[in-house]
Amino acid sequence: MLPLCWGILKYQTADLLICPHCLPEETPLALSVSAEEVGPDGSSEIAEGTLACSRCGAVYPVTGGLGRLVPADPAVPADPVDSAGGMEPSGGANQRSARTDYEDPDLIASYLWSHYGDLAGDEEAGDAYPCWCEAMGNPAGQIIDIGAAVGRLNFEMSRTAELSVGVDLSAGLVEAARTLRRRGVIDAELVVEGHIRRTRRFLLRTEGKGNEIGKHKENAAPIRVERTDFLLADALRLPFPSSVFSAAASLNIVDKVPSPRSHLMEAGRVLAKEGARLLFSDPYSWSAAVAPADCWLGGSHADARRGSEGVCSILCSEASEEGRTFFPPMKLTAEGSAIWKIRHHENRYELIYSKYMVFDR
Repeated sequence: MLPLCWGILKYQTADLLICPHCLPEETPLALSVSAEEVGPDGSSEIAEGTLACSRCGAVYPVTGGLGRLVPADPAVPADPVDSAGGMEPSGGANQRSARTDYEDPDLIASYLWSHYGDLAGDEEAGDAYPCWCEAMGNPAGQIIDIGAAVGRLNFEMSRTAELSVGVDLSAGLVEAARTLRRRGVIDAELVVEGHIRRTRRFLLRTEGKGNEIGKHKENAAPIRVERTDFLLADALRLPFPSSVFSAAASLNIVDKVPSPRSHLMEAGRVLAKEGARLLFSDPYSWSAAVAPADCWLGGSHADARRGSEGVCSILCSEASEEGRTFFPPMKLTAEGSAIWKIRHHENRYELIYSKYMVFDR
């Protein structure tokens, strides 16, 4: 059985946080705690409070144990050059945060199935998470999953990580992850047909060995929930200082943000300058409703390079266009394809081949 664990903000995480609104200036936040809870290891964790910036005056609330580190100003960080040499948007709504479908109960239930269906023994489930976890390996230190959704990778990486932090802009997805952290179990109402729903239970346990997740018969997942934490935060303005994480993951998110290049630059910023790993995966389902075509990392016109080439050109180069640097560069060490499935209802599944790459520095 899982140890009792509240879904509340860890002091270990709070001590790392900086003001996302002030980026690229990295301004520490002053923590004020009004209520605490006792964590599974007997230590105190933050239930209610605020995180205040002395530079810009922004105040970020901690409510119900959830740190909400999303700036009030939703502008996308300036990133003047994209892979095609065009101009990235310097402002406007962060469309990933504006989408309301990520709060839809049916979509959240679908995400839970996509993340945990293999652990539940569903024969229709894809192999994405066993594949991604094997590619990530067994990272130590502090790791971050950017766009963590309902938290599968965070729980899996907590086997070896000192701290496994997941960030996402969807409160509904993050709350589902925190429910699993707190209770070890969550019920989802999966669509059968039309208005017919069926309750499906997803369970976390501490049994299991190595990276053989998804192959156990009893939903086994070798996790340490007390090492995990979840925040509301923007993938384009991460509330963490430079070089603080030993590993990071970006899974199926680069085509869901209005500035794909800014997302990669942010991931590189928070990674350690040496001994770091980035697990990147995406199907490159570009959409002009999310980002202008000249901001895509591939596929922007008939003769354009592919998305994987655009990603490598940013992560593996000493300097990008106009002197924007990604330093130190990373080295592509592994690549492959993961089968990601989305369950719409009992008779409709969406099959996605998410192309993953592992980068090390």
